[in-house]
Amino acid sequence: MSRDEVVALAPSATIKACIHAWNDLATNYPWEVSYAAISGLEMGSTSQAVELRLKLMRETMSEEEIEAARSARESNSLAKRTGLSPDILVFQSHHAYKDQFHGGSGLALMQKYGTSRALQEEMLWAAGAGVEIFCVMREEIDRLARAAIGLAPGEQVRLKIQDA
Repeated sequence: MSRDEVVALAPSATIKACIHAWNDLATNYPWEVSYAAISGLEMGSTSQAVELRLKLMRETMSEEEIEAARSARESNSLAKRTGLSPDILVFQSHHAYKDQFHGGSGLALMQKYGTSRALQEEMLWAAGAGVEIFCVMREEIDRLARAAIGLAPGEQVRLKIQDA
């Protein structure tokens, strides 16, 4: 599909629901909670979050399972799974790298402005909700992209990129 065809498509009901959910978080809660819903997306990439995730995984997973999960999260993994050159996927690696720093400042702001236990709990809930909404939206984007090229959900293909 051309970019124009993609842009002309109406969003799916799932993507609309995700957008409405984020809009709800942004407009119906205190600003601290709204901020947490968005900054939670970046906090998962901070060094502290990565260390905590590794600690939690070690409690329930073998080292082989941990390594498989870790390699699936690396930016080069997308290149391996799709057959696309890592150079073509520059945005993915740069964005993930920058989130290490954005997420830390987001957490610092949440700590600074989360002045009561109730507000802190609401901010943590919103951060988790924002991540869950993002995951639903990403799954829907993946489903739509696969359907657009005739693949079943979860089906993988190796693409061959030819130099021009």
